[in-house]
Amino acid sequence: AGAKEYRVYRSPVAGTPAGEERLVAVVLPASGETLTWEDPGAVAQEASPLPVGSTGVWQLLPATMSSGRQGAGVAAAFDPADAGKAYLYVMGGRDGLSPSSTALRTYEYLDLTLEAGGAQTAGTWHAGTAQLGTGRWQLGAFVASNANASRITAPSAWVYAAGGVDADGSTGVPDVDAGAVQPGGELGEGAPPSFASVKKMSPSRAGYGTAMAANFLFVFGGSGAAPSASAGQSEICGPGVGSCSSTPSPPYLVNWNTATSLSTARYLTASATESAFIFLLGGSTDTEAATTRVERTYY
Repeated sequence: AGAKEYRVYRSPVAGTPAGEERLVAVVLPASGETLTWEDPGAVAQEASPLPVGSTGVWQLLPATMSSGRQGAGVAAAFDPADAGKAYLYVMGGRDGLSPSSTALRTYEYLDLTLEAGGAQTAGTWHAGTAQLGTGRWQLGAFVASNANASRITAPSAWVYAAGGVDADGSTGVPDVDAGAVQPGGELGEGAPPSFASVKKMSPSRAGYGTAMAANFLFVFGGSGAAPSASAGQSEICGPGVGSCSSTPSPPYLVNWNTATSLSTARYLTASATESAFIFLLGGSTDTEAATTRVERTYY
């Protein structure tokens, strides 16, 4: 359902080994009809099917961000009042490479309309009203909702912008700011909306991997904006959670604590979560400017 077209591939000539199929036809869907295509002996084209597991073809969106950003935090969250809407957030970052470049306090969000069949339509970028307490780049961003944090009541969600470094990378910024996702996409609470300042990261980190699971924010590597095998975690507050007596509810956090160390010291690493597994990919290490090493753990 929702397909715009169907592509038919076959071998260019009889006897060609499997894996060398080429495009021979594009069949458009017709409402209420069973689609068939009979090969008239069509000449095979150059296009070949994408390997299993490939992404689709990348498309440049017409909407662009209002500010150039490098090393920004990125997160996506659903609209709490409209299940057919979601938002892509880009937070902080640095606006250039020159000595006068600025570590940004701002954020922007792109509205996404979710359609039948899993398709989505990207709208426009909007400048958020709230600002981070301190500008920073090489930061991580997290989304906490009832799906990965049971202490947050559905359909609410919070976006966290964690620590990073200042514009020239000489000073760590341990701040963690949190904003509730509002209907329409703005982050924060109050009028005008503002971020909540929650427990600062300790130690300060930049260029680290991230994961959000089971009411915990996890960070991996990047201690002191350098290769590090250390990892940290902080728990979202809730009823009965220790050290949360004065701020007992989300988005506030318990102290940052040490988590299981990595097998490889990393800085500027990439991270991804699939099911219960957390993956760390690449980055700089103590001995390599750029590593090919990949490791994983589970929560």
